[in-house]
Amino acid sequence: MGLGYPHFTIYPMSITTREIYPIAFGVLNTGASLAAGLFPFLTGLILDAYSWNMVFLFLAASALVCLVFLVTIQEPLMAE
Repeated sequence: MGLGYPHFTIYPMSITTREIYPIAFGVLNTGASLAAGLFPFLTGLILDAYSWNMVFLFLAASALVCLVFLVTIQEPLMAE
């Protein structure tokens, strides 16, 4: 995570103001921390109940949901 971390923070920094950036950065970090704690736990639960095939299907479905979310983001229009 540390190697690619600047790439995760550059997007909110580029579309926010100096006053709003700390809030955007905090929301981004909260989401990343929740996912980092939740996904290994869910993966273990799925593996205990089913098989590796279900784990990979869960991860693929999660990636697809993330892709749909990223594709549908509407960027705010900047006043020039």
